[in-house]
Amino acid sequence: YNRDDDGQVNGALSLRQPGSSLKPFFYAYIFSKGHSPSDVIGDIETHIPSHRGDYSPLNYDQKYHGPVSIRNALACSYNIPAVKWLYRYDQEEYYRLFKKFHFPLKRHPEFYGLGLALGTAEITLLQLANAYTLFANKGYFIPYRDMEEITLASGKKISPAFSPKERIFDERIIYLVNHILTDRSARLKAFPDLRGVIYPFDIAFKTGTSKDYRDAWVVGYTKDYIVAVWLGNFKGKSMQKITGGVGAIPIMYDIFLELNPDQKNTVFPKPEGIIKVQVCALSGLLPNGSCSHFVEEVYIQGYEPKKMCSFHKRFYKTAGHKKIFKTFTILPAEYEKWVYEHNIEKPDKEWLPVKKEEIVMEPVRIIFPDDGDKFRIDPHIPREFQKIDFKAKVPEQVKYIEWYLDNHLWQKVDRWQECKWTLQQGNHSIHCIAVIDPHNTMTSDSVNIFVQ
Repeated sequence: YNRDDDGQVNGALSLRQPGSSLKPFFYAYIFSKGHSPSDVIGDIETHIPSHRGDYSPLNYDQKYHGPVSIRNALACSYNIPAVKWLYRYDQEEYYRLFKKFHFPLKRHPEFYGLGLALGTAEITLLQLANAYTLFANKGYFIPYRDMEEITLASGKKISPAFSPKERIFDERIIYLVNHILTDRSARLKAFPDLRGVIYPFDIAFKTGTSKDYRDAWVVGYTKDYIVAVWLGNFKGKSMQKITGGVGAIPIMYDIFLELNPDQKNTVFPKPEGIIKVQVCALSGLLPNGSCSHFVEEVYIQGYEPKKMCSFHKRFYKTAGHKKIFKTFTILPAEYEKWVYEHNIEKPDKEWLPVKKEEIVMEPVRIIFPDDGDKFRIDPHIPREFQKIDFKAKVPEQVKYIEWYLDNHLWQKVDRWQECKWTLQQGNHSIHCIAVIDPHNTMTSDSVNIFVQ
């Protein structure tokens, strides 16, 4: 009852801006339009005209990241891609989606504008946690109940009426969102606290931070539990740069360890109609033979990419009697300023495009780890969660790769497959052999790493 400390304010029922913790709903909406996690949009300087003047969204880190997939945009909570995706569609339609979750949006959609994609609408912690039942229950929104049963003084028991669950999105759309929000590697760039990246079982979660650090949020969920955390003060004052990633995640992490002490499996089951396809990591399209970095992405069957990557192109120049070949990243015109600011090399007049039939077989090379890399084992994290991926660039003709660790055969994998190796202390030498057929192999140079 201390008024100075706002002792009679219920934080779970107070209206606050949830920030990026609403982005999973937004990208579920975008997936419902036929998009996929690998679809790319430009995270570049952006000016969108509106009746209030140009709207120029900024990312939390004040940086531009170039071509960004939906997976990375959601996992790292970039603002510019979200605003640009909403600008392509109907913000009134997205606004109506919020109404299905009983959010108290009393103003017209134009009041919120494109900021709806960034979580500028005010809701309560309880409403936010309730809305996340959508992701924990295969696309069904399940309204919460305050109580399950009332016992009268007479002993009579009454079960209060409650609203039935409602299907909002297809189960496959929800699976795409859950797959991203449980992707530890995708969020590496965004979370300074390792508890946002490494934990002993799958937790899907999304953080949020409102303007001037007034509110810090995280909502995490498994198949069994939803945990929603809000940090702030009831006077609405700024905190000392406390974000959802810095302040709220450690609390959520500890709560889930209490809820699941046996660390039982919490993987979300894959529904029918979900497939995996290897794509170029930059363009999100099918590799064209010149791409060097690949990812395996999930898709709703029928919505996987059909086009080849157009970002990577092969060029050559003549030096004496030899031809020198090189792959350049050629981005669309909208990225021109970003390319210049990031010193991305362009082919000058000496370089000529290689015709498809002239592409020659390149040598196999390891692209991760790099020679001389150093890694450190964290004593506070279970060893099975401290792994690195071995990656190699090989010609299309290669059938499989043999990985050698300290000159001993370690694993055989398909040409696209990455190898996860649990860190082991000491100096290690790594090389691989790419096998085209039993009589035709290619060996990479060795790379040497040190694990402390």
